[in-house]
Amino acid sequence: MSNNQQVVQILNQVAGPEARRNTLAFVLGFLAGLVGLLGVGYVLNGKIGAGLLRIFVLSPVYFLAWLFFLTVTAFLGAILLPLHLVIVWQDAKRGAISV
Repeated sequence: MSNNQQVVQILNQVAGPEARRNTLAFVLGFLAGLVGLLGVGYVLNGKIGAGLLRIFVLSPVYFLAWLFFLTVTAFLGAILLPLHLVIVWQDAKRGAISV
C-alpha cells in the first residue's frame, strides 16, 4: 500500500468523507472569494440555491462596490482590504458547513 493510500485510509477513519468535502468546499470557496466570486463553497457542499444566488447576485454587487471604493476612494479601498478577507473567510466558512 502506498503512502497516499495510507493517508486516505487514515483520513477516512478519523475525519470521514464529509469532513474532507467540507474542507475542500472551504478552501475552494475562500480562493474563489479572494477574486470576488462568492458562493462557490455553497455549491460544492450541496447548497445549490444559496450558492447560485451568491454567485449571480451577490458577487456582481460586491464587485461593483469594491470597484467603486478602489477607483473613487482609493485610500478607503486600501483600508477596507482586511474587511474583504473577513467577508471572504466568513462566506467560505458558512458555505463549508454541511446541510
